[in-house]
Amino acid sequence: MGIYIIGIDIGTTNIKGSVYSSDGKIMNTANVSYQSYSPKENYHEQNPDDWVDGVVKVLQKILIDPDTKENLKAISFSTQGGTVIPVDKNFNPLCRAITWLDGRGTELFANNKSLQEKNIEFYLKTGWRLDSNMSFLPLLWLKENKKEIFNKIFKVFYVNDYVYKKLTGNSLQDPSSASITLFYNIIDGKWDKEIMSLLGLNEDYFSVVKNPGEKVGHLNEKIREKLGIKNEVIVINGSHDQYCVGLGSGVLNEDEILLATGTAWVVFKMLEAPLIDSEKFFASGRFSVKDSKMGDKFGLIYSTPAAGASIRWFSSNVMNLKNEDILFKLIDDNIDKIYSIKNKIMCHPYLTGAYGPDFDIERKASF
Repeated sequence: MGIYIIGIDIGTTNIKGSVYSSDGKIMNTANVSYQSYSPKENYHEQNPDDWVDGVVKVLQKILIDPDTKENLKAISFSTQGGTVIPVDKNFNPLCRAITWLDGRGTELFANNKSLQEKNIEFYLKTGWRLDSNMSFLPLLWLKENKKEIFNKIFKVFYVNDYVYKKLTGNSLQDPSSASITLFYNIIDGKWDKEIMSLLGLNEDYFSVVKNPGEKVGHLNEKIREKLGIKNEVIVINGSHDQYCVGLGSGVLNEDEILLATGTAWVVFKMLEAPLIDSEKFFASGRFSVKDSKMGDKFGLIYSTPAAGASIRWFSSNVMNLKNEDILFKLIDDNIDKIYSIKNKIMCHPYLTGAYGPDFDIERKASF
């Protein structure tokens, strides 16, 4: 008998979860995938309830031991950032979630000189360029093209606070995830009134921001019954996935750096102050942990957004494989042969534009 906690990552293509004992031992792990939708070019959407259903499925897979169920104390999350879900007064989605890979706002930005003039202003406040397409432009697109949806918005949710709301009835945001919305001022550590007002919004539309480690609420009774859990389980506020990877890897100081390989390939490091560079446009965000001695930190993110997604595209569309895991195994099994191949073929994995080493949202993938 012991005490157990669960960590769940809600990524861009799948959900991963693990049960840990109080001494840090992994007891069980599982993952489930979910679908993304591209009804038009540059559209990238997901059904937000697929995340909630996926979380429950992962929990069902990893909670197979009676002792684990009986002594499960807490669950926390890391999540993809920048994916926006407008909801109505009943907290139901008004449309599919518009993900951080979506580019429908690109043309809107290109044709709006006043927005272009605010690009640097957005970056200096939020750590992200306006034309990165994170959250603000998709909402502006809804306001311009789907007024029947925009006018019904009661709350603007993101992956973490939407899932919290469905699991506990409460919602919280954290600084690192808020930093990728383009509505959060990373210097002041607050929702930015001036930016929100551009869309006729205010802070009431957004979840309260609290540090990772704060209690969100308890897993609701309906889900506990479905999982066969009798005792209350605390849901703890988590963080954006790259910050969680950095924290878990011990990349906490400015002389350390991390390369994270997922749907996006991300170079990440922790800083004592935000690195705001209006030429290189390093993306920055705010990060801190409840009751931690580390204090306020700022993350630096430099990414190729679709590097990992390009591997999935190649495995399914070129090699006709069921999933990229088969491709990874082929690479592992034939690594010596691969290294011996001498060719000059190079892939530029810019399925959603280039974010580094230079910023060009219009750049296309190529071989």
